[in-house]
Amino acid sequence: MDEESRQSHVSRRIHLVGGMHAVNINGLEVQISPNTLHGKVTRFYAHSFESIYSDLQDLGFSIVGVDFYSHVAEVKGEVPPNWRVFNQCADTAWPSEEAARIWKGIAHVAFQQKEGHIWDLCSRIGHQLRVCSWRIRELSEAYHKQLIAKTSKNGARPGLRYEDGFT
Repeated sequence: MDEESRQSHVSRRIHLVGGMHAVNINGLEVQISPNTLHGKVTRFYAHSFESIYSDLQDLGFSIVGVDFYSHVAEVKGEVPPNWRVFNQCADTAWPSEEAARIWKGIAHVAFQQKEGHIWDLCSRIGHQLRVCSWRIRELSEAYHKQLIAKTSKNGARPGLRYEDGFT
């Protein structure tokens, strides 16, 4: 499968600072969730599949991470989506994912060489990097739910701070 057709079958939910999400389903249209305080839908079209991150940043959004959905089981919640923490300051957009992969690779080699202590240590580091990444996703989800709850009750205002069950 070529890159163009593979990308067209990947949907993304981009977690933004403050609890907002940018949803991109099979194409270039991006919709921001939740709607505005006046109930208006906010959407724009990315310049390309790859440019969505820079397009969002150009609009003033800061990206926390991305859920990639490429299978119906992920959409249904039967399996977790492919989550990645985003970092625009690194050489790669996915440094924590790359670091976890490297540590797990080192663990694999240590296992093959029967270096149990090194295998154990490297496996734990790789696992902990993934756990921290998923915890960031959980926090972003809590912010999103909090924002949805506040905006659905017309209780949100710019600059408002509040505390509720999601805090």
